Amino acid sequence: RSPPPPPPTAPGGATSPLIPLFTRILGGSVADVGAVAAASSLASVPAFVGWGSLSDRLRRRKVFVLIGFLGLAISLLAMGFSRNVADFYLANLLVGVLGAASAPVGTVIIIETTKETDWAARIAVFARIGGIGWITGLALGAAWLWVLPLSEASAMRGLFFAGAALALLSALLAWRWLDEPTEKVERHHLSFVDLHWRVERLRYLPMR
Repeated sequence: RSPPPPPPTAPGGATSPLIPLFTRILGGSVADVGAVAAASSLASVPAFVGWGSLSDRLRRRKVFVLIGFLGLAISLLAMGFSRNVADFYLANLLVGVLGAASAPVGTVIIIETTKETDWAARIAVFARIGGIGWITGLALGAAWLWVLPLSEASAMRGLFFAGAALALLSALLAWRWLDEPTEKVERHHLSFVDLHWRVERLRYLPMR
């Protein structure tokens, strides 16, 4: 299976549509737009595996959530301060590496803090909240760019900074509200049987 995607967040929803637009603002070509857009995915694939393995080895969860949110804040700040395409490309690589820290542990925290019979419901709520955050971020970004009387470049930089502030707030709330699970599960002991593997193979065939 492919690694899980990072949980949707308001900062991500607000700033993700800016990635190709800001690349062009910085003077990038269409090829640069593609390279920058692929940077975070390129970096996140090995990062998912690395952070997940490190979490299991250290038997810690909360610290990786904090690294993910703080890493997102740092990366968005770097995007806002980018002066050329190379800077922006490196910032997107950074968000792929640091932002991936929280993705492997999010669902595991739910599994370690709820009864097995409640896993499906709690994970569904987790996904729903993430989706609401993403849509809220999109609405915030649209309103920001529509209302502020700034140039395109200045408005986009400001939105990156606003996203960094939201990510920093998320880290603060996680630090205050989230407790380290007292019981740990071993990933290889979890048995998720896919009864519809043929359907899933057909579903993901176009991606291959």
